[in-house]
Amino acid sequence: DLILCGGDMVAGMGVSDTATLTKMWNGFDEHIAEPLRKNKIPFAFTIGNHDGLRSYPSERKAITDYWNDPLHQTGLTFVDKNHFPHYYSFHTQDAFFVSWDASSAEITKENLTWLSEQFEKPEAKNARLRFVMGHLPLYSVAQERDSKGNVLENGEALRKMLEKYNVKVYISGHQHAYYPGKRGDLQLLNSGAAGSGPRRWLSLDKHPVNTVTIMDVFYQQDTILYTTYDIKHREARSMSVVDYQELPSSIAGVNGFLIRHDIPIARKADGIFFSSDGADKSRGTTEIVINKNTITLTGNFNLDSKLVKRNDAITFRKGKHTEVGEVLFTIPAKSKNQKSGTFSGSFKIDEDIAENLSVGAYHILIQTEKTELRAQLYPTQNTAPERSVIASHNTRNTYGIRNSKGLYPFSWTTSRDRNGDFVSYTYQMATDSLFSNITLQQNTGRVNFFKKTESEIYTLLGNAEEGKVRTFYHRVLASDGKHIAVSNHSAIHLMRSNEPLTDFSEVEPESYTLEGKIDNAEGQGAGALWDKGGKLWLADYGGSLYVKLAKGKDASFSPLQSVIINSKSYLLKPINGIGIDLDGNVLVASNRYLIKINANTGEGMAVWETPEGKRAITSPRVNEKGEIYAMSLFAEDPNYVLKQSTRSPGTFELVRTISLPQRILARTFDMSADGLTLYFPDPGSAVIQTYKSNDGVNYKRSEDITSTAAGCNAFRVVGDKVFAAVRPSGISGATLHVRNEKDKVMWTLPLPDMDGADARGLAVSDDYDTLIICNWDKGGGFYRYKKIKRP
Repeated sequence: DLILCGGDMVAGMGVSDTATLTKMWNGFDEHIAEPLRKNKIPFAFTIGNHDGLRSYPSERKAITDYWNDPLHQTGLTFVDKNHFPHYYSFHTQDAFFVSWDASSAEITKENLTWLSEQFEKPEAKNARLRFVMGHLPLYSVAQERDSKGNVLENGEALRKMLEKYNVKVYISGHQHAYYPGKRGDLQLLNSGAAGSGPRRWLSLDKHPVNTVTIMDVFYQQDTILYTTYDIKHREARSMSVVDYQELPSSIAGVNGFLIRHDIPIARKADGIFFSSDGADKSRGTTEIVINKNTITLTGNFNLDSKLVKRNDAITFRKGKHTEVGEVLFTIPAKSKNQKSGTFSGSFKIDEDIAENLSVGAYHILIQTEKTELRAQLYPTQNTAPERSVIASHNTRNTYGIRNSKGLYPFSWTTSRDRNGDFVSYTYQMATDSLFSNITLQQNTGRVNFFKKTESEIYTLLGNAEEGKVRTFYHRVLASDGKHIAVSNHSAIHLMRSNEPLTDFSEVEPESYTLEGKIDNAEGQGAGALWDKGGKLWLADYGGSLYVKLAKGKDASFSPLQSVIINSKSYLLKPINGIGIDLDGNVLVASNRYLIKINANTGEGMAVWETPEGKRAITSPRVNEKGEIYAMSLFAEDPNYVLKQSTRSPGTFELVRTISLPQRILARTFDMSADGLTLYFPDPGSAVIQTYKSNDGVNYKRSEDITSTAAGCNAFRVVGDKVFAAVRPSGISGATLHVRNEKDKVMWTLPLPDMDGADARGLAVSDDYDTLIICNWDKGGGFYRYKKIKRP
């Protein structure tokens, strides 16, 4: 047996205190390394960005000191240990392993030269299988990690190089989402997360899971089997096996794509043309054949309206089902009446086409004068998705419908697709069970729900008297673009009602428009606020505070990157969040430090550091008494309540710590003005934890907020309103979710301008007219939204 670790053995990255680093590695040794040594189990690892980045010399030294201690033996048979623990090679049985330094996005020339030398060694040449381990992957698979810096630079070139050396598997970490993939001849195992912070997959709306993967290697068959366990249960016998067939067939990220490791490479595919209006009537077929580097397309069509009179009336496009895609080829058509005919064409292709064709990543689009017809292309063995089941309504119940502007929801179970294809849905309601008279039809894309105003549903009841039940029938059509799975229809009983609501009512969202990205403020947005003088403070996680005067000009001390307090200089790197003190000055959470900055001059005023061995704090908030709540990023660490010291003005005094049982890891935090209600958004799931107290000392878990669509890293409480910039779910984009606790209404506004970016900070003006949304990835930066005044 051999234990492999994809990196991030400790929670460093920006920790310079030697005692804290020593305590972290001692904890790793106690809980991980020592039990493995005791049981004589070899342990191999690759260093992660939290272990010892090249840009963090203190952490680099700590990992070197720990692993070069003779007491900390790995049990490995090394081939090259000259650069251990940063990069090294070893062999076991008939396998050869290389661990290179992929703790950051660059594999250095020195490391690449060394890697080439390793595969020239006899142990590598004689090995039956070769593996490479590195923390960062070649391609991204997870939300919050689909950006430059979170994947290796020159991923395609690195893949070609690993294929050249006949590497069987590249094993990586960092993304915190298990995905067994491949490209070309190289398998790519994204190993997931055993500890904190599992993440959602890029194109899948599925709750993240902590995983451990067992690799069974069969040398004779040149085969590796992965068995991956969801480790939420402590006992191994209670752990469920993750079904990799529920993962997407492929994932495309910022620098390329990979396909699931079990997908066979197709040389043939076919498709059926359907119109874009959701009708299930076929309008033609097409077939695709790949022969070496040539693709040949043939097909036929029978249309209701004529082809558009353009050369690009029929096109071959890259894009999965529901994706618009991009045109790759124009296909000539033969038709006498422009309504029916055939098409064909042959084109030279690159090596990626066959892999993409194997996972349904191409389609043919026919444009007519009235509509579009699309045939999603799948391998011939591709199967239909499973049927959905209506979840929002029970046939035994009668549902009262009011004539109101409140939103009324319909939902159904997601359709499982064993091929991992994208599935879209069409909801239908009819007056008869044969659906010959459809009264409501809604295409929802990949989302398994939609909402209408109650007044729209109310009109379907016609002249029915209040209290009189009218029966309709509804069903859901699930499609992968080639097959359609029709759910069993069920009755839905509706009646007019005038009863008042007793819970939150969801309404149409207020309108905000994007004014644009704020100039001269770059980086990973991690927070924003207006101070009492009207200046706008923008926090870049990378270590800069941009300060804008009321009219948009930069303050004289902007950008602010360090401050001096008590004759000591403090770099503002990283910035985890910002807040404003009761006296109007700015509070910054910088890793383990709480720093106070004069809002008028940019000068440092006070500093406090978390106790030895404890970790980062997040967005500081202040209650009406002037107490500063510095909540820990990690749930296991204490949550601190501080006050600026009157005896030593340059620091803070710890007033108390507060216990929050079952608290989650949260990158941001906010609270009510009195500090008696605390909110912790879950970055990975649609939950905002809430804790309440009567005295500000003892807190109890209250009911979670679950009305958001996905996880959240940007959250603010302003008056009676709760604002959450909700990250993409995997199938839908970013949204702004607002709850008015006083009026018991809530609404959700799509944020298409964010292009799938993750917000890590949010500022809301006191009049609610201006929002600043701080983008973490997709180019980062700070975006200003203004409310549109309704007449």
